[in-house]
Amino acid sequence: MNHNAVKAFTLIELLVVIAIIAILASILFPVFAQAKAAAKATRSLSNTKQIGIGQMMYIADNDDRYAMRRFCELTTPTTVYSWKQAQYPYTKNTGIYTDPINNASKYYDDTSEPLILAADGHMLPNVTGFPQMSRGYAMNNMAFFLDGAWDGDPCNPTTNQNTYVQSQIDSVANVAALWETKMEWVDVGSYIDWQNCPTCYNDDDGVHRFTGWNWGGGKWDDKAMALIFTDGHAKRTAHSAICGTPADQQNAFGWYRNRLTNMQPGGDMSWLDTYCVTMPASVK
Repeated sequence: MNHNAVKAFTLIELLVVIAIIAILASILFPVFAQAKAAAKATRSLSNTKQIGIGQMMYIADNDDRYAMRRFCELTTPTTVYSWKQAQYPYTKNTGIYTDPINNASKYYDDTSEPLILAADGHMLPNVTGFPQMSRGYAMNNMAFFLDGAWDGDPCNPTTNQNTYVQSQIDSVANVAALWETKMEWVDVGSYIDWQNCPTCYNDDDGVHRFTGWNWGGGKWDDKAMALIFTDGHAKRTAHSAICGTPADQQNAFGWYRNRLTNMQPGGDMSWLDTYCVTMPASVK
């Protein structure tokens, strides 16, 4: 008898081992994927908290006044930059504006994408301190109804350039200053509806650059998004909790649902409720 012979796996034993490994992999891989997604979502909240800190530092240096959505330098052609570049000296980090999950964040926003700027007759600022910024976070455009006047062209010094101060907000912990979004714009409002199609909301240069719902950052099963509030704190908020319940409660957009038919500056402004009215059941 040869006692030095090497005992090998039989075919049946090998197949059993392979089957066990496959079963373990099928169990563990989804767990790893969920853990990775949770880590990215945590990073997203960390980003928004840092943006919120930068926001508060900005208003502290500007008499509690929040940044405008867009600024303009009257060069030839005109150069445009956004609240992101205005707050950049306080954050010193462009990475916090690039969400790790939002599939639109690989593209620049409408004040940083040269093709979009050119389509609108503008160009990038040719100076340091104005880095290009990705889309993914947009300002809550509420200054027009807080100021009682509509926004004008930021490159026309004779038109209204809306901004607002913290004292104009009834509840700074409940009204959002910044939102997650996939659209090109550096500002959004509740008047923008929900869309989930390959050709909705083409950019100003005619290119469509995002997939999935236009609202939110594509995380938490699309049922919530990170908001940065006007007091600087950031929080994951369910879409269903944004609109305001009951109707006499100031919602995260900064207005009251039961006052829309007699609201300044435009009288009947029930069209502001578009976000809430068009919100699909699948994201509630």
